[in-house]
Formats: sequence, structure tokens, C-alpha cells
Amino acid sequence: MFTSQSRRLLANQGSNHVDVYAFPNSKGQVCVVYSAIYGSDGCFGAFTSDVPVSFAVTDPDEVGSGYPAVVAGLAPDTVESISVVIDGSEHQATLQNGAYFYQLGSTESWPQGVVVHYRNGSTASVGVPAIPTIKNPDVG
Repeated sequence: MFTSQSRRLLANQGSNHVDVYAFPNSKGQVCVVYSAIYGSDGCFGAFTSDVPVSFAVTDPDEVGSGYPAVVAGLAPDTVESISVVIDGSEHQATLQNGAYFYQLGSTESWPQGVVVHYRNGSTASVGVPAIPTIKNPDVG
């Protein structure tokens, strides 16, 4: 990892004042990490038509308690804005320096997807996996 080459792309986001950082790794990918409690997004190789942006949905505790989830990632320069879809409505994410961030308004919310709005007027949609469930091993 080349952490000496890290760059802060976004600062002071959401109620936890999260900063978003990116740095290259030895495999030619870009890795994303967050300050505060949200950890890492992992590393990302390239934007494609199937993967128009990198994204992660992160909830540091569990859905329904503590902190709300955030949706964040990287976007190419051809992107004008990014919306996070929650309960069928689009909510504008902050987009700056090739990174985006959106904190959900409720600890019980989970996004359904991300809509990428390109500068040329076209859009692309990316689905988000369903709310993660934790199976209690003590319950049959």
C-alpha cells in the first residue's frame, strides 16, 4: 500500500464528521478508507458499464440501532451527481474530488440503490444488497 500517497477527497461528512480518503495499492487499484467509525471500503480496480461507480453501504453497529448507515464510494469525472434511493425516493449525495458520501436519515433505513447521473444527461442504476441479517446461533 502507498499510504504516503493518500488523499483526503471529502471532509466532515455526516453527523460523525467523516473524512473519505483514497490511496493506490500495488495492484493498480484505489483503496478507500473512512475516518471515524466507518472503517474501509476496500479497493477498487476500474469503472465499467456494469460498475459505473464504486460503492459501499456501511453500518458500524447494526441496522436499527446506534449509527445510521452511510453510502459512499468513488466516481469518475464524467459523473455530475449521485443519488441514493431510499424507500423509492432519490436523495442527493455529496460528490466532490471523485468521491461521494450520503448518510441515511434513520438508523432503521437501508438504501435500495444508487443512481448515477452523468454530465451528458444519461443515468445508470446500481442495486444495493438487502439489509444484512445476523443469524443467532442459539435460535433454530
